[in-house]
Amino acid sequence: MRPLIGLAILVCAGAASLFAEDPATLLAALRSRDELARDRAVAALAAAPEHKPALLEALRAADGRVRGGAARALGAMSAADALPALSALFREDADLGVREEAARGLAGLGQPAATVLVEALQGNDSFARRAALRALGEMGPAAAEAVPVLVAALREDALRSGAQTALTRIGAASAPPLRELLKGGDERLRGVAACVLVEVGDEPGPLLRALLAALLDDELRADAIHALGAAGAAAVPALAQALQEEDVKTRRTAAQALGSLARAVPAAVNPLVDAVIDRQEEVRTAGVKALGQLGALAKDAVPDLLEVLAGEKRIEIRRSVVAALGEIGPEAQMAVPTLVAEALRRVPPDPTQPGEDLLARAIRAAAAKSLGQIAVDPQHSVPGLVLSLQGDELESRLEAAWALGRFGPGAQDAVAALTHALADPNPELQGRAAEALGEIGPAAAEALPALRALRKSGNPFATVKADEAVERIEKQD
Repeated sequence: MRPLIGLAILVCAGAASLFAEDPATLLAALRSRDELARDRAVAALAAAPEHKPALLEALRAADGRVRGGAARALGAMSAADALPALSALFREDADLGVREEAARGLAGLGQPAATVLVEALQGNDSFARRAALRALGEMGPAAAEAVPVLVAALREDALRSGAQTALTRIGAASAPPLRELLKGGDERLRGVAACVLVEVGDEPGPLLRALLAALLDDELRADAIHALGAAGAAAVPALAQALQEEDVKTRRTAAQALGSLARAVPAAVNPLVDAVIDRQEEVRTAGVKALGQLGALAKDAVPDLLEVLAGEKRIEIRRSVVAALGEIGPEAQMAVPTLVAEALRRVPPDPTQPGEDLLARAIRAAAAKSLGQIAVDPQHSVPGLVLSLQGDELESRLEAAWALGRFGPGAQDAVAALTHALADPNPELQGRAAEALGEIGPAAAEALPALRALRKSGNPFATVKADEAVERIEKQD
C-alpha cells in the first residue's frame, strides 16, 4: 500500500481550497506549528505535479519543517527524479525529524528507493536503520529486494519487531527465506517466521508447533495468538493437546489462545473446560477468564462444567467451575439449581484441613455471585439468595445482596430480608442492600423508612446508596 494515502482524505476535507495557492504560499504553510495545517499544505503540494521544482528547492530550506514537508510531498507524488535529493536528505540532514520525513518520502517512491533503504539498514546508524525499517514496511511488496536483509534483522532484538512488520507487509516474497528459518535451532526466530508465514498466506498446519512455542515468548505471544486465530479450527487440536503438557506456562497460554480463538471457532470452547479444572490455580484462572470473555459464546460448555461440578471433590476446582458458570451469564440458566445448592451447601469442617473451610466459604460466595451474573429464573434463585443473605458468612451475604439487586423487580420477595440487612453493623452490606432495594424499585416501598434512617448513619457509602435507593423508589412509585 502506498504511504500517505490519508493525504487524499485531507484533500477532500479541506486541502482542495489550497490548490489555487501558489507554491510559495503553500511552502510557507509548512512552517505552521499546526500539524493539520501542515498536512493540508503537503496534500495540496503533492496533488499538483507543477509544484515539483519548488519542492525540490524546498529540500534545502533553512526551516526543518519545510524540508520535511517537502520530502513528504515529493514521496506522495511519486517523484522518481527526487530520489537523489531525498536520499541525501535521509542520510545527511542534521534534524532527525527531517530524516524521518525523508524516509517516508523514499517509501513513496516505491521500488527505486528500496536500495537506499536497504543500504541504511545494513549500516551502523541506529536511527537510520529504524527509519529504514518503517519505510520498507510502508513500501510493502515493492520492497521485495529487502527481504534477505530484513530476515537478517530478525536476529537483532532492537530491530526484530520492525523487521517482522515489514516482512508481513511485503507479503508472499517474504515466505521462502522464512521457511528456511523454521528449520533452524533458534526457537524465537522459528516463532517469528511462523507468525509472518501465516499472515502472508502459508498453510498453518505445519506451522502450529512453532506457533505454540511462540505463545510462551512474552515478546511474540500477541502475534502468535493472532496467527493461531488465522489458523482457525486447525489450531484447536494442537492447543487442546498443549493443555495436557506438564509445563504450567504452556497450559496457561494455551488456555488464553483458545479463549481468543473461540470467538471465531466454536470448537475451541469445550477444551477450555480442561483449563478450568486444571490442578494449577493460574491455569484455572486463565480458563475461567477465557470463558468469561466469551460470555454467551461459551454456552456449549455449561453441561460439561456441571458434570465436572457433580463429580469433583477438590474444593479449589469446584470454586473455579462455579465462577466460570457465572462468567458465561444468562446462557448458563440451566446451572441455576446447582448454583443455588452450592450457595447453601454446608460440609462439616475437617479439623485436619483448616484451609478447606475457607475455600468452602469462598465457593458459597462465588455461587451467590454467579446467580447474580446469570440473573434469570428468580423463582429458583431469589429464595436461595435470601437464605444466603440471612446467613452468617459476610462474603456470601455481600454477594447475595448484590445478586438480588441484579434481578430488579423480580426480587421483590427479598425486600424484607434486604430491609433487615440495612441495620447490619457492616457498612458495605448496608450499602449493597440499599442498592438492591433501589434496583427493585416501587415494589420495595416498604423499605423507605429504613432507607431514610440509613441516610443519617454517617457512613458515606451506605448514605449515598440509601439516597439513590430512595430517589429511585419514590421516582417510580
